[in-house]
Amino acid sequence: MPAAMSTWLDPLAHAGEAEGKGGKLTAPMPGTVIAVRVEAGSTVTRGAPLLVMEAMKMEHTICAPAEGVVSEVLYGIGEQVTEVAQLLAFSA
Repeated sequence: MPAAMSTWLDPLAHAGEAEGKGGKLTAPMPGTVIAVRVEAGSTVTRGAPLLVMEAMKMEHTICAPAEGVVSEVLYGIGEQVTEVAQLLAFSA
């Protein structure tokens, strides 16, 4: 009888990837912004780190879903965010 296999699915591994079409990136869960890697007007490539937040004692990096320009950063370091709060405005 073959051994049972299990697969770990990280719900945050691809958080925000589908949001590039809407032009915004949102928080995957409530947390605190601990780093902002870009500013309004920054040109970024797909996968570039934009913002880091701490939630549930873990760090979550919000990355660019596509090449584009950050049009607005809505939260700063130390600010609390709620789940699905828009963190940045982004234009592909």
